[in-house]
Amino acid sequence: MVLSFLLLSCATAALAGNHSYISRDVVVIGGGSSGTHAAFRLRQEGLSVALLERGNRLGGHVNTFRVPNTNTSFDFGVIFYHNISVASNYFSALGVDIIAAPSGGTSVSTYADINGDAKATTLVPPSMPWANSTAVTTATEKYVNLYNTQFSFLDDGFNFPDPVPEDILLPWADFMAKYGLDPISFSAYKYFSSLTAGGFLGIGPALITTADFNNQGIYDKALEKLGEGEGAFLNVTINHITRDEGGVSVTMKTPYGGEQTVRAKQLIIAIPPVVADLRAVGLDLSAEEEHLFGQASFRWYFDAVIRNSGLPDDIALSNIDFTKPDGIPIAPQIVLAVGQVGLTTGVPGLQSLYYSSDRNISNTDAQADILATLARYRAANGLDTSVKTEFVGFHNHEPFELTVPVDVIRKGYYKERNKLQGCRNT
Repeated sequence: MVLSFLLLSCATAALAGNHSYISRDVVVIGGGSSGTHAAFRLRQEGLSVALLERGNRLGGHVNTFRVPNTNTSFDFGVIFYHNISVASNYFSALGVDIIAAPSGGTSVSTYADINGDAKATTLVPPSMPWANSTAVTTATEKYVNLYNTQFSFLDDGFNFPDPVPEDILLPWADFMAKYGLDPISFSAYKYFSSLTAGGFLGIGPALITTADFNNQGIYDKALEKLGEGEGAFLNVTINHITRDEGGVSVTMKTPYGGEQTVRAKQLIIAIPPVVADLRAVGLDLSAEEEHLFGQASFRWYFDAVIRNSGLPDDIALSNIDFTKPDGIPIAPQIVLAVGQVGLTTGVPGLQSLYYSSDRNISNTDAQADILATLARYRAANGLDTSVKTEFVGFHNHEPFELTVPVDVIRKGYYKERNKLQGCRNT
């Protein structure tokens, strides 16, 4: 009776101060793909977790659009997954049905120098190295073989050999030219693995996606398995993170219990290691962490679903610079592509759009630039200029594609960064 009274008194005191305490084996910061998967796997291994996400959902770069008043959904963020055991086991454990990702669709490939005269064409200029489909297939096969024989260590993250091979420090154009890969330069000017290339080519495991074209459903089921307010916490504001010999303490504010502190044995950081963002969650950065993470830069990247673009519904528009040998467009801010939504027949009136910036830009300014670009395209191609385009889906994925200078990598940046793994219970 005395013990019960004392416990009740302690609980009452905690509530009166609007501050409660949670004990877990591991606390995970960031509910994107990596953080959610880490938390789920830890739970499968019998450990208790607290997954902390600042947004109102799990899933990070996944963005799914549900068409109002229908059962139709489509993905415009992350769309495909590699057909590997890590993914298939994860989806199976969550009860998510997976299919081979459909290829093709009904879209019409269209090209325009959107930052130039914006005139559209469905014909790839023969001067472009990727105009020849046979050459593209050959170069993709060569890429897969090269990757698997010389650069397979990239599948294991940033565990580079020492010294770092000079080939992967080459500028992209120089690397492609050295190995005769120019025919795939336009489709691969963002890094992709041999699994991705093989999946597109049909010489490796087919890429997979959810059977209902609803990748957000993966993370909704993960949230259900983890337990909202128990193993996963949404809409979290983290005030401070301290690490000491005894473990980790995370002080936060949540909708579930006001001010709370999570005490855990281990910490997983599953957000991009950008100093400003790590400071924003009050992480007690060491001098070494601050030095290493402070060398990274990133891009601003947006995905969107637009209504009433004034462009044909079935378009698959790629931005191409006809003056460049490989057609790759370069601009501080740029609409990368506009396309038919979904992987099959699309949805009338809706299109996906992707936009990138190499400098800080607000959502408002990005949208304004997108609308101006679409207006310029419509005017250049005799399309209806009176339409009022709407954003019905829009997400800012900054910070995107963290990079560090080549000389820093050459001097062992990733080797030094990997040494931080496990330090300070992190």
